[in-house]
Amino acid sequence: CYRPNRKETWLFSRFSTGWSCGLHADWTELTSCVPGVLGNKEINIKRKFYYITLLRDPVSRYLSEWRHVQRGATWKTSLHMCDGRTPTPEELPSCYEGTDWSGCTLQEFMECPYNLANNRQVRMLADLSLVGCYNMSFLQDSKRAQVLLESAKKNLKD
Repeated sequence: CYRPNRKETWLFSRFSTGWSCGLHADWTELTSCVPGVLGNKEINIKRKFYYITLLRDPVSRYLSEWRHVQRGATWKTSLHMCDGRTPTPEELPSCYEGTDWSGCTLQEFMECPYNLANNRQVRMLADLSLVGCYNMSFLQDSKRAQVLLESAKKNLKD
């Protein structure tokens, strides 16, 4: 989307730039990617970025994602970039074998400890660099959860 009477992008979204920072990029991915993507498109333009999000009821959101996955949706093409790299398979194991998780029960969906739907809104809004990205051995679980929550709240305020 261009500004009126100028060829300057004012809205960065999948509709204006495609999935330039990856499929459903989180705050960590966007804040490291967007300046470079727009800088390559429009050189020498000083920018201040404002990130906008919509929050949903967490239970409704979780159930919606389960139903989406149950129908065969995957996030295999998501990069999950953090600190310049993607997570290793050991850091982010899959919850299923095969091409997708079609037909999984809600119980199966909830029981996978690597399911990124768990606490997704906090993870998507937090700075994952603060907790070692997807390296779960970087911090103990309770400390990791607290740091992520505080980071997400800060990013919502800023």
